[in-house]
Amino acid sequence: MTAAVDVSDFWPHKLRALAAHAGQADAAALLKLFSLPGDEGRVEEYVRAHPPWTGGTRESDLFEGVRETP
Repeated sequence: MTAAVDVSDFWPHKLRALAAHAGQADAAALLKLFSLPGDEGRVEEYVRAHPPWTGGTRESDLFEGVRETP
């Protein structure tokens, strides 16, 4: 993992978006999993894919070093 992002403020929006697609098996399963009580501190973890992460410390900025290519 290269970065962890606290998404607590956006969690209700994410749950509503999943609920809108609850007819799809994958969305329904995620909604059931994410609706479990107790884990209020929501964090999403990301791994930089391009350029590949080579290990080391976590990045504090997901977009650090990312440049737009012409």
